[in-house]
Amino acid sequence: YSFNVETPFSLSRKKILEALPGVGSRKNIIKSPMPGKISRLMVGVGQEVKQGETLLVLDAMKMQNSIVCHHPGTVKRIWIQEGSAVSKDEKLLEIE
Repeated sequence: YSFNVETPFSLSRKKILEALPGVGSRKNIIKSPMPGKISRLMVGVGQEVKQGETLLVLDAMKMQNSIVCHHPGTVKRIWIQEGSAVSKDEKLLEIE
């Protein structure tokens, strides 16, 4: 499962920002949810991806964590490679 906890203020701010033109595109950046190491990269630039499809596997705290796509699109940019160490909130992929 995946969920976000929002305060009433942050939720209303998020809705306002997403309604502005050009601002919603930020959600197309997939960021690392925790520090770890990329053990498997399962997509390439230009590849079509579906919602729920596994994009990569992140090893953290002796566990393998699948990072999945939250909306369909095309992989536009990849900032990491297999074996890369990443920190929390580091950019991993961009989905267009």
